[in-house]
Amino acid sequence: MEDFAIEHPDGLASYRVYEKSADDDGDGKRTILSGEAIDVAGGPRQDTMMWRTFAQLGSTIDEHGWDHSKSSQCKELANVAVQTKLILLALLNSVEMGGKEIQLSAMSG
Repeated sequence: MEDFAIEHPDGLASYRVYEKSADDDGDGKRTILSGEAIDVAGGPRQDTMMWRTFAQLGSTIDEHGWDHSKSSQCKELANVAVQTKLILLALLNSVEMGGKEIQLSAMSG
């Protein structure tokens, strides 16, 4: 199985590059003219890098606190996480209400 987070047995990342024809007839379909696979030696897996970054951010907060300039990335990621949670909650509420539009501003308060 090839996946961006599951490591290749040989430690390689495989990329597929295709040359496609122009959509000359306007049907939205393009023909693959040629293609090639490229195997590239990769570094650590994505999940490994995610945990390393998480540990590094946590260490920054422990060393400098939330109000230090070095913690700005931590604050930004925390804000994005809260916004993502609000969006997911709004989607869940919308599904429970039969697809009704939910205003995010009503959920943040």
